[in-house]
Amino acid sequence: MRQVLPVVLGALCLAEPVQAQGSRSSYFAGAGLGPILQDRNGNDLLREFGTGYQVHVGRRLAQPLAVIVDLAYFFVPTPDVPPEPCGPDCFSSPQQTQLLMLAGTLSAERELTPVWLFASVGPSMHMILESPDGDGESGDGSIYPGVKASIGGRGRLTRWLSAFVEVSYHRLFSTPGGPPQGLGAGTVGVEID
Repeated sequence: MRQVLPVVLGALCLAEPVQAQGSRSSYFAGAGLGPILQDRNGNDLLREFGTGYQVHVGRRLAQPLAVIVDLAYFFVPTPDVPPEPCGPDCFSSPQQTQLLMLAGTLSAERELTPVWLFASVGPSMHMILESPDGDGESGDGSIYPGVKASIGGRGRLTRWLSAFVEVSYHRLFSTPGGPPQGLGAGTVGVEID
């Protein structure tokens, strides 16, 4: 069974998409932005509303599946953290939280004319670039595993351009013994296919 699974997954990735998708290309790319909000499950990774920027590329497999690679940057200002007193030659702690996320998801889509609805889920990796926590674990470039799940829809604007709306949930699994962290993101953008 262990040897069969990689063969099946490899065949799916190399399989030609079915022609039932009409004029839609088998490859697509998109970009968008939108608000993000911390998961209020007792954590304080993201304390305020912030902004997320996302780019993605994907390939449609056999109907209705697609594989997608997402790269996102999340930025949240933290005005409730007072700046540390600092002279001209010292480093003050950051007043924002910044994360970089890379996810590979499997997406299922369904056409409900004139829109396509989709749901996706997959593993992700999150790097905390900057954080005001000062706990020695965040903001040091450490990479944390996680998962991304999303739902959304896209509608055709022109033959090669679509608009999309996505709501996603990102769950970070912190260092051993620590609580998982999470955030919700809404994205509005355009997609070329």
